[in-house]
Amino acid sequence: MGVGKENKEVTFFCHIENHKDFTVSIPSNNEDFVILCIPNKAGDNCVVMKSSDCSGRVMSLEEIAKVIKRKFRANPRP
Repeated sequence: MGVGKENKEVTFFCHIENHKDFTVSIPSNNEDFVILCIPNKAGDNCVVMKSSDCSGRVMSLEEIAKVIKRKFRANPRP
C-alpha cells in the first residue's frame, strides 16, 4: 500500500504469470492497481496498470501495452 496524490491510500494487486501464446489471465480484484510480472517475457517484464483496465480479463501483450502506467524489469524467484 502507498499514499497517492490526495493522501488517499492506494492499493496494489500483485500477480505473476508466464504468458502463453502472448496472453495472460489477470484475476478479478478490488485493488486500485495491478502489478503484473511475466517471468518468461524478455526485457521489461513487469507492468503497473489500473485494475479497472484489466481485472478479470484475459489480455494479449498488445492489449496490455495500451494500458500500461509504468513498466520495469524484475527477476522473480522460481
